Amino acid sequence: MVKKLLLIISLLLFIQSAFIPVAAGDQPCRDEINEIINEVALQKNIPPVLLRAIAWKESGKRQFHNGQPFVHAGNQGIMQINRVHNNRLDKEALLNDVRYNVEVGADVLLSRWLFEDIATVGERDPDVLENWYFALWGYNGWLPRNNPADRNGDTYQDGIFDLIRERYNVPVSDVDWNQIPSGERTPRGFGISNPDRVSDGHLLFYQPGDLVEAVPEDLWLLEAPGADHTGWAPEGSRLRVISHEKLEAGLYWYRLESIDNGSQGWARSIDLLPVKAAVLAEKDAFSRLEETEQQVVTLSMPEEAVSSSPFKDLKDHPAQEAVKRLNEAGIISGTQSGRYEPDRPMTREELAVVFEKAFDLDSHQKEAYLPKDWEKVSEWAQEPLETVIAHRIMTEYGDGTVRPKKHATREQVLVMVTKALELELEAVANEDPNFADADRVSEWAVPAVNKLVEKEMIPASEELKLFPDRAVTRGELAILLDGVIDKEYQ
Repeated sequence: MVKKLLLIISLLLFIQSAFIPVAAGDQPCRDEINEIINEVALQKNIPPVLLRAIAWKESGKRQFHNGQPFVHAGNQGIMQINRVHNNRLDKEALLNDVRYNVEVGADVLLSRWLFEDIATVGERDPDVLENWYFALWGYNGWLPRNNPADRNGDTYQDGIFDLIRERYNVPVSDVDWNQIPSGERTPRGFGISNPDRVSDGHLLFYQPGDLVEAVPEDLWLLEAPGADHTGWAPEGSRLRVISHEKLEAGLYWYRLESIDNGSQGWARSIDLLPVKAAVLAEKDAFSRLEETEQQVVTLSMPEEAVSSSPFKDLKDHPAQEAVKRLNEAGIISGTQSGRYEPDRPMTREELAVVFEKAFDLDSHQKEAYLPKDWEKVSEWAQEPLETVIAHRIMTEYGDGTVRPKKHATREQVLVMVTKALELELEAVANEDPNFADADRVSEWAVPAVNKLVEKEMIPASEELKLFPDRAVTRGELAILLDGVIDKEYQ
């Protein structure tokens, strides 16, 4: 579950642009509302589907009704902010600015998530939807009516979970109400276990090498999460991520290095924003994958078959054409909501499904011994994953696990491509990769990287960076495979 260049690009195209408030009485369209909610959620480190479900339950995603700000029982706007919070807020913006109202709602939910001594679910991981159960209780109020032990599950937070399942097609699991003491008004001082199956929240995660900006006026860099500070960074200053995420007290932390003065320390993800997209993309080899394609291919499909995008979230996206072609060829697919989610990182089990189809692997070839963590593999991915393991395209980790929910890295994907194509790597095994960050390429991935550069499937130069340990996104994978298929099979 530990956890994106194209995701950051799409997020920042919104963040870095000047936001134009919606005029009073002008209800934005549903897509615009969803975009605002998703942007705010990712900034606040909240699963977007949670905020979308709250907005629907509270107001039907309405900021205005009949040309007037939507107010019900004194609660205001799309997130129905109540009078308890009004004294410290911009009342005019709360009524008329959709984004501001959503941001306030997100802050309320986050404050409940961080509430002192609040009851917890599982490891209190914000990237697990079920772990937000008690924070959702608090969003509606620390009230007896939200105790499922006394209401047989007829509570606000259980209603949110119902919405997520029914409206957004996410299989969030119910928590065990029997573990919650009856009579509790404010759930504090106890924890309950995770359900047998949990759902990812699809948060925004950073990878080593990513650039971020400090959000607070003074961002303190700590010796360790929760420890004393060792340095600081002013608002808007740039820092480089130098570690993977670390979960501590309900938040993800990253070790950072200041671009300005080189000081290092840990900071919370909710205090960070990715820097302007152009800065990240400027020297990233994966942002130039489409430049390696020599012609537009149709995978033996007629022109009209790929004339329009089958997914509503791909307009003007760099992966749009590649996704079209691979979808028409039956290699990749989208979600039940009609989206492709090109900026979401690819999990290893998702990768197995795509590779089985892309390289037409023999599914009758089976592995004698399954990985130790096979019970964690989703049912829909079991046969494809067993197939790619049997073909030795994907291998287990040293401890015998396959870690199906873990995000696949770029260098892992490149190695898998060379294995699927059965490329000879010996001649390039000892060469240094021609990238500015060649020292970050794992030794086991060097031959594969060099071979794909040699075959012009990925661009390379001393100015470009590969970011080999960064999670590969669904869009990046589509562009890469589209080019591979073009060069090898057309």
